[in-house]
Amino acid sequence: MKKKKSTAVIFAFLLVHTVSLVGLYPFYTLEGLILCAVLTINFGMAITIVYHRYLTHGGFKTSRPMHYILSLWGLIAGEGPPIVWVANHRKHHEFSDDGSGNDPHSPKDRNLWFSHIGWMMAHESSEELTILYNKYAPDLQRYRFMRMLNRTYIYWHIAFGLFLFFAGYAYSDSFMGMSFLIYGLFVRMMLVWHITWMVNSVSHVWGYRTYDTSDDSKNNWIVALLAQGEGWHNNHHAFPTCVRAGHKWWEIDTSYWVIWTLKKVHLIWNVKDKISSKGC
Repeated sequence: MKKKKSTAVIFAFLLVHTVSLVGLYPFYTLEGLILCAVLTINFGMAITIVYHRYLTHGGFKTSRPMHYILSLWGLIAGEGPPIVWVANHRKHHEFSDDGSGNDPHSPKDRNLWFSHIGWMMAHESSEELTILYNKYAPDLQRYRFMRMLNRTYIYWHIAFGLFLFFAGYAYSDSFMGMSFLIYGLFVRMMLVWHITWMVNSVSHVWGYRTYDTSDDSKNNWIVALLAQGEGWHNNHHAFPTCVRAGHKWWEIDTSYWVIWTLKKVHLIWNVKDKISSKGC
């Protein structure tokens, strides 16, 4: 039985894509393009390091203030509040490609388009969301800060958009402000979305397998380069708690380089990055 479509999600997707594509040429500046590239890398890592390897899989520990800073960094990437993202991803790992229909975004259940973007368009009732959060993200729900991020998600993006506009205005003029807003918020968000979604879709269809996992996860070097290490997806599914996704010397994982650096400066600790036959 197909679910109703979520009007809010579809509106958000259309808004970001339309503003990005329509404003791409009229508000082009070199500064805006550079800003977009820097923020795409920055917020892409917010998803890979914070939402995925830290909050979802507990790949390292950190202090309470750093926990809040990291969570807010992940939120501004634009892929939903931490509780929502983590709950769906943990559910994905429980039912990954098992054909039951319970995996939120398996290409096996529907098609590539569904696993890439379509699955997010389904309307979820408040009761369904409560069940999802209670089962798959009870640890995050204990934090008042996390519950606050759930309620105030959109306001952080409005504030960040205003910051970008006024930063561009202060740097030059209102045209530069619009360029910073379009490229730094909308275009950047669209790019981060599709790069991240390729892990769910492309990396479960095309690539090579190093480990004999029960799912269809693949290592895809194109996705790995774009998603800063996340494309070594078969490696990840074999060792989901390990923060090091690249297991061979040539499997570049820039997200792990940042995690390693944070470890060396003692901002994080108990980092799970040693791979063995027993796990990570």
